[in-house]
Amino acid sequence: MQEYIIPFVSLLLEMAPYLLLGFLVAGLLHAFVPPSFFSRHLSGPGFRPVVNSALMGVPLPLCSCGVIPTAMGLRKSGASRGATVSFLISTPQTGVDSILATAATMGLPMALMRPVIAFVTAIFGGSLVSRFCPEPAQAKTVAAVADERRQVSRPALPTLSTMALST
Repeated sequence: MQEYIIPFVSLLLEMAPYLLLGFLVAGLLHAFVPPSFFSRHLSGPGFRPVVNSALMGVPLPLCSCGVIPTAMGLRKSGASRGATVSFLISTPQTGVDSILATAATMGLPMALMRPVIAFVTAIFGGSLVSRFCPEPAQAKTVAAVADERRQVSRPALPTLSTMALST
């Protein structure tokens, strides 16, 4: 039993910093970027949200562990399925450490091709998901619900002058 527990704990400890980084990035996106931004640029059918998501994902320094919580946050903020998959594909392929390792082992031309290939494969994968797994019609995003709440007019609070008139 010990031969399984020690490697499991070791793997968990190795992954923990990267997962925490992913949660940090997701939290920063949630705190500083309004949900309407994701709804506007990463939602809807078609090619544009997939490309926008790939463009956003390529420069982020997240590994395959850290990208998952970030992608979940994007999805909850209104990103389409295709855009979320595009982000999931593009982001972990372009970590600085992996690009530097590629440059050291295979040369600079191969290292420069990695972000380009990540971008192309992200667009391909996201486009396939957008095409064959459309969004449910009744699903509402967090941003759409927030926009609806802002549009509902709230009754004015009573003031001293209106309270004096009613008595």
